[in-house]
Parts: sequence; C-alpha cells; structure tokens
Amino acid sequence: GVFMYSLVVAAIVCATINNFFLHLLSNKVRRYNPYLFNGAITLVWVVCLLIYNGGFGISTRETAIFGCLYGLTLTGFIFFKSMAMATGSLALTALIGCGSFVVTTIFNAVYWHEQIGAFEIIGIILMLIAVLMINRSSDTDTEKKDNGSFRWKLYCAMFFIFSAATGIIFRFHQTADKAHTDEMMIFSAIVATLMLCLIAAIRAVMAKKDEGTCRQSEKADKKAKLILCAIAVAGGIFSCVYNRLNIYNSGVLPSTFFFPVFNGGVVIGSLLVGIFFFKEKPSKIQLLGVCLGCLAIVTLSRFFGLF
Repeated sequence: GVFMYSLVVAAIVCATINNFFLHLLSNKVRRYNPYLFNGAITLVWVVCLLIYNGGFGISTRETAIFGCLYGLTLTGFIFFKSMAMATGSLALTALIGCGSFVVTTIFNAVYWHEQIGAFEIIGIILMLIAVLMINRSSDTDTEKKDNGSFRWKLYCAMFFIFSAATGIIFRFHQTADKAHTDEMMIFSAIVATLMLCLIAAIRAVMAKKDEGTCRQSEKADKKAKLILCAIAVAGGIFSCVYNRLNIYNSGVLPSTFFFPVFNGGVVIGSLLVGIFFFKEKPSKIQLLGVCLGCLAIVTLSRFFGLF
C-alpha cells in the first residue's frame, strides 16, 4: 500500500542525499585521506547496524564467509563511489553505478539460468549506449576537468565493477543463508572498516617522512577536518539507511517495480541536485544519455512487469 511506496521514496531520498554529501566533499575540502574518510563512513554503518539489530553475533559459517567476501567488495564499492562522486557529475556518476544492473542481469542469466529475452537485450544495449554518451567529453572547461578526466572515468569504472560485485555476492548469500542477513551485514561493515583503516594507516606510515612540512598546514585545516567528520557521519547514516531500506523493499516488492523506480529515481534526483545546488551543466549529449539510461532501466524491468 501507501506505506510500502513511501519506503521506496524514502530510499530514493536517502540515496540522493548521500550523493549530495559525497559531492559536497570536493567543494568544501581540498585535501583529505580518502581511506580514513571512507573508513569513518563504514564505522558509522557498524554503529547504525548494531543499534538497529541490538547486538552482533555470528551464527553460521556462511555468515563469516559471505561477511568477508561482501565486506571486501563493500570496501571497494564505498571507496570508489565516494571518489567518483567527489570528482565528477552527480547524475552521470549515479547512472554509471546503476548501469551495473546490466552485469548482474547477464550474470543471473548465465549462472542462475534466469530468462533473458528481447526486453533485457534491448535494455542492455540502451544502457551501454547511455554510458558511452555520458563519458563523451563536452566542450566546457568545467566538464573537461570533471567529467572528461581520466581519473573520474577510472573511479567510475571501478565503482561500476564493485557495484555489480556486491549485487552478485549478495544474491549468493540470500540463496545460502538469507535468515542471517543482518549478521552478515554487520560483519561485512566491520571488515570494510578494518580494511580501509589499515590502508589509511599504511598510507600514513609511508607519508611520515613528509610530516614536518605538513604540520603547519594541518593545524590551519581544523575547520576542514570538522567538515570532513560531519560529511562522513551524514554520508554514513544516509547510505546505511538507504541500503537497509533496499534490502527490505527488495524482499516485499516485485523486483520489476522496485529496482527501476529506485535506480531511476536516484539518477533523476542526483541530476536535479547537481543542477540546482552545484550548478552543474551537463551537455545535451550527456543529458540525452541520462534519459536513455533511465529508459534502459525501465526496459530491463519489462516496463514494470507489464510485459
């Protein structure tokens, strides 16, 4: 009923706000440790999930195995998503992440023998064309710097890969040990936090020899550090909430309705946020790519299950 659809809207709003905070990062803080920042986000996940579940325990071997696997992919997903969002357009990055739906569709057809027909094939082709259009550099200096840069494209490529990997591993877990999803999610968030903090520590040790030259600038950046912490906490809360909502919604709503509405809603929401809050100016080709990508998502769903 209305309550179920309101949860879908809530998930879209939380995901869009999360994207807003990740993009705000590049506007407010120029230099920061991305590993420590994303480790703080996953730590917020751990706290939120512990509060939500009222504790933590590992009941099955599958919980530990999939917790480690999902935690490793979650590490890459959160890290590369935040880096892509911080260096490029909100809507374009969001659509590329949603495009990983193509990979999971193909994998499900090959491994799980799910039916793939004309609508899926057309949707996949449309999404690939949309991604190519989005990655086309425009003539404006801003977009050459952001959207046409090799760094942004690399982050988006890794975001795409890890986004697909999280979906595939989560499907395996749901098949093997669905009853302990909450335990697995907490354990995976702990694994991701430890991984990101370990990388941050290694990076800090390697950069220690430059500490003397950086001390003065670091003291001057107390305001930036406060902003960084606030964004990490906000981003962690909103990303955790929309992730939990998605897990719940995908279990009670038809996938042909939920996934296209959520993915399309996040892309459109991110586009509006980018234009009105960050004054982004995607080219006509890129806007057409966003529209084509939304059409691809709807087509992959067989037009919300009508066909």
